[in-house]
Amino acid sequence: MEIEYHLIESFGRLLALAPNAPADLTSLTRIISPDSKPVTRESLATFFRAEGIMAAAVQGGAIVGAADLVLVTKRNGFTYRLEHVSVLPGHEGKGIARQLISSIHRVLSPNGRYVDLSCESFRERANALYERLGYAVRHTNSRRFRIGST
Repeated sequence: MEIEYHLIESFGRLLALAPNAPADLTSLTRIISPDSKPVTRESLATFFRAEGIMAAAVQGGAIVGAADLVLVTKRNGFTYRLEHVSVLPGHEGKGIARQLISSIHRVLSPNGRYVDLSCESFRERANALYERLGYAVRHTNSRRFRIGST
């Protein structure tokens, strides 16, 4: 069965393409973040209301790969953040992630300053792909504050 690629800008369109999208996306998200909360209809609706864009690889009504683009508004303009680039086991190595990211690149506004992403250093294949696609390594001291942890 052929894989179809879609840029999705609304919750309704997502469900029309993949009726089981919340469960599919939970599985994909947990590949890269095992402790992640489940993806819900509500979280997806919120994502799209906040101008999120999703690139999805769909096969037989199921999402087998996805990547999210998030707009980050700052006091001096805006940037983007590429999030949750993931492909189901058994579908890796077929160019799906490259196609998803390339689809997202085509909708970037020239008014945006850049696209950030982060990736664990042990994910060697993913990091190599990001470099081939033009993502430079930034030597930052990135930190995360977990809400409710104090």
